[in-house]
Amino acid sequence: EASMFNGARRIALGQLGHLSADKVDPACAESDSYTGLEDLVKDYGGRIKRSRSLPSETCIGVRKNDILIGNVRPGLRKTWLADRSGCAGRSIIVYRPDSEEALAEYLFLALSTERFFSYQERHAHGAGIPRGDKRRFLEFEVPLPTIEQQRRIVDLAGRSASRMRELVGAIASEITIRGKQSARCHTQMLCHGDADHMFPLKQLCSRIQLGPYGQFLRNGDFTETGVPVIDPDDIRRGTIGVSRCVSSERSTALSKWSVRNGDVIIARRGRFGKTAVVDRESDGRVCGTGCIFMTPDAMIDPDYLACSLSSPHAIAWFESHIPGGTMKTLDPDVPGRFPVYVPSIQEQQRIVRVLKRIGQTTDTLVDELSKEVSLRRKQYEGFLEQLIF
Repeated sequence: EASMFNGARRIALGQLGHLSADKVDPACAESDSYTGLEDLVKDYGGRIKRSRSLPSETCIGVRKNDILIGNVRPGLRKTWLADRSGCAGRSIIVYRPDSEEALAEYLFLALSTERFFSYQERHAHGAGIPRGDKRRFLEFEVPLPTIEQQRRIVDLAGRSASRMRELVGAIASEITIRGKQSARCHTQMLCHGDADHMFPLKQLCSRIQLGPYGQFLRNGDFTETGVPVIDPDDIRRGTIGVSRCVSSERSTALSKWSVRNGDVIIARRGRFGKTAVVDRESDGRVCGTGCIFMTPDAMIDPDYLACSLSSPHAIAWFESHIPGGTMKTLDPDVPGRFPVYVPSIQEQQRIVRVLKRIGQTTDTLVDELSKEVSLRRKQYEGFLEQLIF
């Protein structure tokens, strides 16, 4: 059916609409009517209200059927067809269709294609945080079939998107169920001890060390090669990756924060529960500002401690002990107070074996389901591209 729409003339967006010039004082706006970049969801997710407060700067006015597009990388692939009036942040393009020849729903689909996203990224500029080029945006050309054909395209795309969302929703539900099952196992095996076997973390470690503050580890210290620095984003599924380094000389100056084989390292800000045991490959790396590392005593197995600190119970406990603020960060003395159930070493090692088997099974299933979601989205992207262009 895509071929029936071929041959349509191509028209620049600037001939079919304009960028909203409406200005809104945030003091006069309601919080729910504001859309920030964080409220837009990529991969056709639309809008989910996440921003907690209004910005201090003047906002862009939004009307129903305006098309909102993220204009700052990595948010360039976020789009939303507004279903209400309101206002938007300055990191968003608000495009207002005004031509009787083009349906807003059709233009929204055209601006949700891989062809448009690639165009935006190709023309983004700026060294620090690249932004889309608004002039180039208005020069982007879209095929313009008849209104009746546009309605047909919108209908076909809508039905395809509904099928994709149903499948993605079912897969997401399965992932949630598996995650809850894994969480229950963690809770049952790590949080059922009596008071005689519960110890604060500081009694189980010879050292609990906060990562270096900014005055010791500055942005200018980082290099492309050298000794890796462990940041929260480097900790994934119990393993430690590499994203940033410091020179050998700088590493020597930061030796107080060097981790050793058998240490346990956790994220102290952002997403709690990111935990790993330092292995031989990671020995000597530098603990980053956003992490805390510790050296377990003989009475506790490092892998068992890592399981305890990544458990749902630990995540909930840490989140209940953070101060207010926009960035979730643990104060230095908080981790040492976390209560840990400590059975015999043999029982700890048995629990680790069981939880690792469960974790590997869950991770494998989640990976397979995630690949299926990615495949379905790519199929929809290809269908949309073929349908319009």
